Amino acid sequence: LLNYNHQHLPGYIWGEVPYGMANFQPDAAQRKFLFTQCGHTTEPEVTESCLSAVYTMGSTSSIGQSITSDLDIWVCHSHLLAPERLELLDHKCLLITKLAESRGVELNFFLIPDNKFRLSNRAQLGGDNCGSAQHLLLLDEFYRSALRIAGRRLLWPVIPGAWEENYDEQVRRLFQTGALREEEWLDLGSLERIPAEEY
Repeated sequence: LLNYNHQHLPGYIWGEVPYGMANFQPDAAQRKFLFTQCGHTTEPEVTESCLSAVYTMGSTSSIGQSITSDLDIWVCHSHLLAPERLELLDHKCLLITKLAESRGVELNFFLIPDNKFRLSNRAQLGGDNCGSAQHLLLLDEFYRSALRIAGRRLLWPVIPGAWEENYDEQVRRLFQTGALREEEWLDLGSLERIPAEEY
């Protein structure tokens, strides 16, 4: 539903809603669904790939997941998308959430720009906030519990821990030498030092 924006599919939004998933090809069952829904013999056209990846995170990768658990879905996208287009994507996700709700599933979408964890986070430690540690702990939880639904694979888990200190330099070298192809990977950054006083 995120890869396409077709008027006969749930979650359709008129306008320049971001759609199209990087490195995604529907399987036979998905194609059958598309043909049934859209009344075509070919799948709807996808003219852009605005979305880097879709991941579920949290309990879905643990024995803690149950039939009543919610699903937290990260929709990762380029930070260069215009705000008005992101607003349309947010609305599309809300429509899909309502569809899931009508079928008894609690589905929560989070729009995650690819530079979210590279931006300076100077949150103050307080009663409702864990300071800058909260930002990094969220990324840590994501890296350790994420399951890819579609799109690019996570880069961080395949980078040796010894490279953490020079993470960006090492990743740049892997891409420049062709050891890894940049368009196949989602790089949300490294896990930096979490200040001990924030624990």
